[in-house]
Amino acid sequence: MVTRFGLPLFLLGFLVTGGCKTPAASERPPERALEKLGGSDTSKSAQLPEQSDLVWVAKPDEAKSCATQKGISLDVMAGELEKAGVKVAQRKKLRDPRPRIQMCGVDRGDLNGFLISKQHVEKAEILGFKVHQNNP
Repeated sequence: MVTRFGLPLFLLGFLVTGGCKTPAASERPPERALEKLGGSDTSKSAQLPEQSDLVWVAKPDEAKSCATQKGISLDVMAGELEKAGVKVAQRKKLRDPRPRIQMCGVDRGDLNGFLISKQHVEKAEILGFKVHQNNP
């Protein structure tokens, strides 16, 4: 027998746990990122870089602990890369793996990460990006 709160509790649980959510752009597999580099047209598939030809680069977003201002957004940094001729296949927030002191005004260790072709790493490094050591 279903209690009078059974169905509402089930629905609430379904909504809280996310139910049938689709993955965010940052959680999509690199195959989708390859489509962004050259489109999904099968005639262009020979021009797409292999998954092994992609690498994650990252740059600190300059967010500080206890600060009211957020760090530099992914869109702003992606714009820097694209102005330099670097195609961004995928972007997401990353964490610096080093431990951080918990004190106001200290860098939080948040990074803006971008999946790019290995041939563009030198251009990205000129802009201050570094190859992310734990390529996600």
